[in-house]
Amino acid sequence: MKIKLLLYMIFSCLLVFSCAGKEEVIIEDEVIAIKLDDSKVQHHSHDDAFYPLKESMEDLQYQINILKAQVQEYESTLHAPSLNAELLKLIKAPKVEHEITMENGTIIQGKIINEDSNEMIVQTQIGQLKLDKTTIASIKNLDPLTPKIVFQESTIKEQINPSNLIFSGQLINEGGRRGDYIRVIYKLWETETKLVLADSVFISGNTISYNNNVISNSCLNPGEIGTFKLSINIPDSVKVAYWTKNITFNTFE
Repeated sequence: MKIKLLLYMIFSCLLVFSCAGKEEVIIEDEVIAIKLDDSKVQHHSHDDAFYPLKESMEDLQYQINILKAQVQEYESTLHAPSLNAELLKLIKAPKVEHEITMENGTIIQGKIINEDSNEMIVQTQIGQLKLDKTTIASIKNLDPLTPKIVFQESTIKEQINPSNLIFSGQLINEGGRRGDYIRVIYKLWETETKLVLADSVFISGNTISYNNNVISNSCLNPGEIGTFKLSINIPDSVKVAYWTKNITFNTFE
């Protein structure tokens, strides 16, 4: 019985070792096969993406920036309507006819459009204001805004030659509105009542483009200075005793 048991144990051990050896051979064969196939496999670095990720992200960001610019341009057209000259002509600022001084020192300029014993409504450039008369210190009427073009006498030069007279100098707009097509006129007199020659010249001032597409450089805004130069030829038969000068202008919207 012991002999049979010993033989059985030896046989079992041989069987186990035999199977284990066979399994080791199979595993070794698989390892060899994997090594042979590994020569054909392309290796990729872990630092590099499988596809060009960096270039794709740059292209995507570029497209996003273009889209944002297009959206901003579209929104600007929605919130900034274009105003042409015809539309601007319809927008009229209220005339300033009164200057109202409040008791706290505030000065309001506009036009009184309605009032009663207690309140006053004034149309200003920012809208209508309702004022309590008990808070008003004084009311003054204002002259309408007009150009006031005058010579700067210290700059006037009058060059007298045998055959001509040359006049030059500067002008300034001291008014509250632009003057258009400003012209200097000189008149030459032989006696106190006899006019012998007259000539004029448009000044050189600010350049303005009007609504009718006419462009003029003989305009002066309030506070601006313009220049002029006029040469008048004198015939031999004319005897000039003295001359006078004056300024003409127009006003356009």
